[in-house]
Amino acid sequence: MLVKLGQDYLPSRPSTAAGVTLGLALSAGGLFMPPLGLVADHCGPRGALVVLASVTVIALAVSTALREPADAAEPPNGPGNGTLSEDSNQQREGQERT
Repeated sequence: MLVKLGQDYLPSRPSTAAGVTLGLALSAGGLFMPPLGLVADHCGPRGALVVLASVTVIALAVSTALREPADAAEPPNGPGNGTLSEDSNQQREGQERT
């Protein structure tokens, strides 16, 4: 779902959106593990779960500020922008004309 939301915000570059959203999610998870481990060491598992629940509530509150992604126009159908079969058909048509 996170990847799809990123692709909705960057409809002309779905691969970039997928890479950025997954990369940021994994990086954020890795960065927050040591502090969460310290909380768990000092307060026990319950303390770590309270922190995780708090982060979830904060993320939910922040996500309400997101705007709906604008419907972007279709990307141009040039070489490399269509599907493989469309590109092949365009190449065949160009060869038939010559």
